[in-house]
Formats: sequence, structure tokens, C-alpha cells
Amino acid sequence: MTMAETLLPAAENPFLDNDLARYLPAPKAETWRMSTVRPLKEAETAEIDRLQDIDIERILPVLQGDVLVMAGGKVTAGMGGVNEGLAASKTGGYAGVSYGYEADKRRRGELTPDKGTLPLAPLGQVADAWRGGEPDRVRVFCDKKCQLLHVVHVLPKRGAPISDLLDIEVADGGELTLIEHFVGLADSTAWMNAARHVRVATGGKLTHGVVQNLPFTALLTLTQGVMMADSADYSLQIIQNGACFARVESDIVCGAEVALDLQAVQHVKTGQTHDVTTRVRFNGPAPRASVTQRNLVEGGGLSVFQGKYHVAQAAQKTDAYMRCENLLLDDRAVVNQKPELEIYADDVKCSHGASTGGLSDEQLFYLKARGLPEEVARGLLVEAFMAAGRERMHDLMKEAT
Repeated sequence: MTMAETLLPAAENPFLDNDLARYLPAPKAETWRMSTVRPLKEAETAEIDRLQDIDIERILPVLQGDVLVMAGGKVTAGMGGVNEGLAASKTGGYAGVSYGYEADKRRRGELTPDKGTLPLAPLGQVADAWRGGEPDRVRVFCDKKCQLLHVVHVLPKRGAPISDLLDIEVADGGELTLIEHFVGLADSTAWMNAARHVRVATGGKLTHGVVQNLPFTALLTLTQGVMMADSADYSLQIIQNGACFARVESDIVCGAEVALDLQAVQHVKTGQTHDVTTRVRFNGPAPRASVTQRNLVEGGGLSVFQGKYHVAQAAQKTDAYMRCENLLLDDRAVVNQKPELEIYADDVKCSHGASTGGLSDEQLFYLKARGLPEEVARGLLVEAFMAAGRERMHDLMKEAT
């Protein structure tokens, strides 16, 4: 399948005519102190490359279920499948999901908690309001039990920053599994600055996956605001492998009796920075929440875990747990972690924990004593550490098909 001469006009990008640093958070900003803004400051501002004559099958992962492809923030024609119908009609439906997109209407920062959603963090606000290159805003709506939907985001060779806008809404009683995949052309130096508005209505259930396999030279910032109504169920599963810099930042507001589950698995190699930052505000009674993260960090890599629970006075009977586990493969691996609890209710069960260390000498000795070479033994222990999170994503895809 090829995609010829399509899709991405030269961007009228405000970043090209202005100092990029003015749009970035300050390095000492509280939510960025554990991470770094240096890769974003050093990103090359550039117009978005046209995607010409690209063999899409070479780029896309092999997936089961319905697939929607966005390239450089644009819904693209010429790819076949659901994209053909979407490009023709700007609205439609598949897998029990209705969808649509628009290229010229923008929400421009007017969203407040009083209006039913969260203002996004600064990078998300920039992506949300940016008109350069006319990124499409895709809306996915589900009001019944739906099949698995994949949304694949393709990064071109260059372009910074590229806005990628997606609204996800699950109505009362709806149930949706949506998995986002971030892939790119080899040696891409592009920076994707993505913004998400997620709403889960009363009794709705959303299972949301993020699989990041970008080229090592690419950058990703994904900022999302999540609103959970009473009795809503939201599960976010994150797997990060590629990109020299990747940050997934979520602000989540919870009503009464919600169920929230966030699991992240990161493999951070030399020269990479992977960051998962999550802030959760409990506004109603009896919510349940679990935030867990596993980081495998090689020498010269930086992994960041930031998690905060804010428990309002009305959120009595909150049951929330947060944990980060880190496996460092040598002395040059770095992990920054900052769990926080801010509690104003007096009848809650909230806790956080963390563990950091290397491979167990006892476990290595046990495996080597049974005839395994040390390299094989180390590989088995590393795979066992990472397997739990990855298997969870595979299970979600299997259950939804």
C-alpha cells in the first residue's frame, strides 16, 4: 500500500518565526524538575515533511482489529480501510464507534474544570490551540460495547513541533478499548506534541493503551486531560521503548466510586529520557486507584516517575495506591522519582512505595548453578521484570478482539 503526494502541506508554523523556548516550560517548573526540557529546546524547528510514496505496510505494526492512521497530525487519504471513508465523509462509524474530524475549528484554552474538563498542561495547550499546518482534531465516540480500535500515529522525517489532536469520549454504559501506536520513519528527528481530551461518562469504561516505538532520534510529548464521571472506569496502559525523549503527562479528575488503573513499562536505553507524570484529583467519595510503573534503565538512560494523588475533603473512603519499581543495569543508569500525597479527607487509605536496584546476585547464582551462561541468566531476569506490563497489553488486545 502506498500513499502518494498526499497529505501534509508546508506548515504555517508559528514556531518557525518565534523563539521556541518561549513556548516551553521553565526547567525549574515543579512538574519538570525531575525531567529535562533540553531535548525540546534543542529540537530543530522545521516545516512538516510531505509523506510521499511511502510504503505504509513497512511502517505500520501488524494489528488485529480496526485501524485508523494519522500522519503528522493529519487524517490521511490513500491508505484504504477506515481512512478512505473518513476522508470522504468526515464522519462515519466502525467497530461500533462513531468518529469524525475537523481541520479548522479549535478549542483555544477556554476549557476549565467548571466546564467539565481540565485545562491541559502548557505543552498540551500549545498543541490544542495551534493552527500551524492545520492539524486535524479527531473525535472518537462510543456509546455501547465496542470492538478494539487502533489509532496509529506516523511521524515523518522532520517537523517540530507537530500537533496531534484526539478527543475520546465514552458515553453512559459505553465500553471501548483504544490503543494508540506511535511509529516513525527511520532516523526521524521530528517532535510530536500531542494533546488528548478524554471523557468517561457515568458507568462508562475505557481501556486506553499507548505503545511508543518511535525511532531513537524522534521526540514525543503527550499531554492529556481525563474526566471521570461517577462510577466510571478508566485504565491506561503505557509501554515506551523508542525516542530520545518521550513524556506522557496525564491530569485526571475523578468523581465518586470510580475505578482508575494506570500501568507503565519503560525500557530506557543509553541517551534516552522516558517520563511518565500523572496527577490525580479525587473529588467524590469511594474512588479506587492504582498507579504502578516499571522501569528498566541501561547506563546513560534517565527514567522519570512523577505521581500525585490529591484527595479532596469530599473524597472520603478513597483507596489509592502508587508504586514504582526500577531495575538498573549499571551504575550510570539514572532514575528520578517523586510520589506525592496531598490529603484533605480523614477516612482514606492512600500509600506509595518504590524500589530500586540491580539484578539479584542470588537469582543469577541460582540460574548459573543450573547450567545457564551468565548472559542468558541476566536476559531471563530482565525479561521476567518487564513481562508483567507487556503481557497486560497483549491481554487487552486479545480480550477486545
